[in-house]
Amino acid sequence: MINIEEITTEVALRRVIKPYPKLLDKRIQTKLDKYSLEFIQLARAGVVYVGGSRFGFDILDLQNPDCFALKSDKHFVIRINKEVQQTNAASLQCSLYFLIPGVGHGLRVNGRMTGNQEPDLFEVEIRSLYFQCARAAVRSGLWHSDKALPFERGDFQRDSFEQGNFERDNKVNDEVVEENLTAQHIQFIEASPYVLLGTQDNKGETELSPRGDPNCVAKVLEQGQILIPERPGNKVAISLRNILATQLVGLSFFIPNSEFFLTVTGRAKIISAPELLESFGVNNKVPKLGLLIEVDSVCLSRSSLLASSDFWAADSFPDTSSLTSFPKALAAHMNGDGWLGKVSAPVVGAVVKKDLNALY
Repeated sequence: MINIEEITTEVALRRVIKPYPKLLDKRIQTKLDKYSLEFIQLARAGVVYVGGSRFGFDILDLQNPDCFALKSDKHFVIRINKEVQQTNAASLQCSLYFLIPGVGHGLRVNGRMTGNQEPDLFEVEIRSLYFQCARAAVRSGLWHSDKALPFERGDFQRDSFEQGNFERDNKVNDEVVEENLTAQHIQFIEASPYVLLGTQDNKGETELSPRGDPNCVAKVLEQGQILIPERPGNKVAISLRNILATQLVGLSFFIPNSEFFLTVTGRAKIISAPELLESFGVNNKVPKLGLLIEVDSVCLSRSSLLASSDFWAADSFPDTSSLTSFPKALAAHMNGDGWLGKVSAPVVGAVVKKDLNALY
């Protein structure tokens, strides 16, 4: 019998993941500054996670003004082409993850959505934002993967997907939300090297965090549970603390070069289970913790953005020569644009380089 120990308190969690440097809290901003604005201007995709909603996720084409528009340094407008089922006030809490094709680090933005006169149009008021390091993208090879795909363009057939719907922007009307994983869902999950993990705290405030691994970022157990290893990070552990508070999670799985993404909603436990996690070992290092997820719903979706010919192609990646590097932007967010920020940038850069050389 496999021994599984559940981590149920932050005290127990911190026995495994040591407390983080409180200086990292200073990286959190409350409005868009020049560093986040230059990132958004180059970003192509914005993944949206809505807390309390059954669908969980959508993907925005940030270059399409009908899908995304800035209003101020505290507000922007998004068009979500899926039904938002508002069950309570918490359902309007949302998080976005901004991605620049070819760039490892991302921008995390958390806020609150309010409706507009148009049913699929929402205004987002920013609560917090900060840059996310490149670990997950580097581990997964997100932008540089040449692996054979089980879900390449045109190869995936499904009775509930009508060919005509594939021409519609950002959604397929006949998406089916199912309660259990099918064989096709399992195949997709176990071919996916990259997943965005959505969580929420007791107030309903959401977070969206990436996870990545070279071959597959998760495995499906015989009981239909999903297991995701917890890799070394910055020790802040916001997502894990949210799971301790509510257990509620949303997952959005991606396969490089695929036009599909798979959304799962469910409840997660943080576990210590060496026997289960042994198969995730890299360089003789077995993860100390994992996330064990009970599935509530699953939905396979097609994104017209992911299907576009230039999204995944390296020769179509945007020119990022003018983009401030992650270490410099992080140093500025923690220490300001003055003398201290400039002096600390090389130190932050050295730490970031060390982290990327020790991914496991």
